[in-house]
Amino acid sequence: MTVVPRFMPGLRAMHVPRLGRALGGSVLGGLLGVAIVLVGLVAFGHAYVDRILPGVHVGGVDVSGLTRSDARLALVSTLGRLEDGAVTVHSGTGWAVIPYAVVDRAVDYEAMLDRAVAIGREGTRLMEAVVGLRQVQRPVSIPPLLSFDRERLADELAAFADRGYREPRDAFIVAAKSGYTVSPSTDGVRVDTSRVAAAIEAALLDPATPATMALKADATPVAPATTDADAERALLRAKEVATELVLLHFLPDGEQPV
Repeated sequence: MTVVPRFMPGLRAMHVPRLGRALGGSVLGGLLGVAIVLVGLVAFGHAYVDRILPGVHVGGVDVSGLTRSDARLALVSTLGRLEDGAVTVHSGTGWAVIPYAVVDRAVDYEAMLDRAVAIGREGTRLMEAVVGLRQVQRPVSIPPLLSFDRERLADELAAFADRGYREPRDAFIVAAKSGYTVSPSTDGVRVDTSRVAAAIEAALLDPATPATMALKADATPVAPATTDADAERALLRAKEVATELVLLHFLPDGEQPV
């Protein structure tokens, strides 16, 4: 009987996996992982239906995950103070206080909320979820938006300028015991609010503007129609005419004063 030697007697106990089975398990695991991610993204998207996506800040207020109405309440609580205050305008002839409420300075909540709600909503629910997760790491900030009534501000400044106007006084000749003399003229004052109006408009739109501020309007002189020099010349001419009349009175008929 021929004896065949057995080499590597433990070979029969070793298990050699098949390549196809290993690859199949890897693909199945990968697909399962993708499915889990997709399910998570879809669930994330559904959780934020009718809510602002994560990572959205409005005027320093985190409105992530809030409904529009809840976000508005949060903004009013924090930004409502911007509607309170007043500006004081000075000139050389007076001053005026213009409350913010008079010119209807207001926080534009609706415009800010429109922008906040629209962030990340350009694509599908899946894309919205991806954008929302990205914004958690890189938040989006919307600055406070303010508005005011320009016509009311113009009316308030026009009324202030009218109150500050001072009529000029003309020079004139007055009679005194010693003769005639000139009463001097006085310049008037016109208040120019064009420069201060631009400054107030910029301040009303700036959320960093304090609750109270003071600005000075320009005042320009208004010249009189009759100046001191005009009156002096008129007085001199009147004296010359008076002298001529006196001479004519005492000169013989037909002679003229030299």
